[in-house]
Amino acid sequence: MKKNNLKKKDKTAITLKDKLTINNVGEIYSEFTNALSKAKKTTITFSNITAIDISFIQLFCAFYRAAKEKNMQIEVDAPLKQEFHDYLIRTGFCTAGGERPECHEDCVQLLIRGNS
Repeated sequence: MKKNNLKKKDKTAITLKDKLTINNVGEIYSEFTNALSKAKKTTITFSNITAIDISFIQLFCAFYRAAKEKNMQIEVDAPLKQEFHDYLIRTGFCTAGGERPECHEDCVQLLIRGNS
């Protein structure tokens, strides 16, 4: 039997736009799954985000944990804007604290702070 030795790319980039909600988590899931199987490092950019819900946050955290298990790096080069911080506090992912909320999960912290 021939063994398939596919080499992983060094990095991939994912740009997420507009609504990060239950209505499009299937598409986002495909992007994340593809990145997990093909790259050692993934950079995520948020562009013109107009809505976010818990389904996206849960999906992102699952992706984050899976990437950590595979020793894959995730970078967020454009974190979520300030307007979504209140939502994260209301849903219990973060608590209010200074300029930026303090989040209970590393994955959510990455969403609001990026890699800074």
